[in-house]
Amino acid sequence: MGLKDYITDCTRDDRKRFYVETKKGKIIRFAIQYETLVSSKEWRPVVRYDTVHGFAHKDILDWRGKVIEKVKMSDMDYKKALETANLDIDSNWKTYKQRFLKGGK
Repeated sequence: MGLKDYITDCTRDDRKRFYVETKKGKIIRFAIQYETLVSSKEWRPVVRYDTVHGFAHKDILDWRGKVIEKVKMSDMDYKKALETANLDIDSNWKTYKQRFLKGGK
């Protein structure tokens, strides 16, 4: 079984956290989360893609980390879902951050 768990920076105040577990080369669970630094001291999750409920989905989070929107990634295997999640965060993290800081979706 393979495990990757790491963080990559988008900017000094923004990052992506990865967790990917594989078995025989196939992804069996994953989480990728975009986080932003608030008040120069606390990392807060903004959007998270994961498989914790047995299916791939996206959670948009509020200031307290509560899910305000859950979007199921239907008909995607975990490899495709992880690729889609990574691309979405790379392309849209600034928009997610603006909404998060304004307190909305």
